[in-house]
Amino acid sequence: FFFNDTATTEIYTRSIVGSVRCVQETGSVVVTINGQLLGGSISFFQSICVLGYCLCPLTIAAILVKIFLAWMHVFFHFIISLAGFAWATYSSYGFISEMVQPDRKALAVYPLCLFYLFLSLFIILQQHFKKMQHLNTKIL
Repeated sequence: FFFNDTATTEIYTRSIVGSVRCVQETGSVVVTINGQLLGGSISFFQSICVLGYCLCPLTIAAILVKIFLAWMHVFFHFIISLAGFAWATYSSYGFISEMVQPDRKALAVYPLCLFYLFLSLFIILQQHFKKMQHLNTKIL
């Protein structure tokens, strides 16, 4: 059974896209249900849509990390992902703070921060694991 680099890369890319989509949908559902359990006044689908739009900064960070993978040190990738995390969290904070009562904001924002932090770390690690895998195939 012979796999060429193109087929392996396509399978790898599809699995990454599927994983990110699954994490995004699951995280959005968990954050939305948490907000509603805390007494939120927003509909389920409206919340998922707004959280999806708030992922735009992380998407921009992922694109920048992908573009500059070969040229920059991992520290700069970390800074780009951290900026995307901060931007996404800040843009979601206004939405979450309006959704729940003022004394429950921290309970609603905490899972949101974990959600965006996981996606930010996924951006960094996915790119560097792919780079390491590519280097290992060149050595072998």
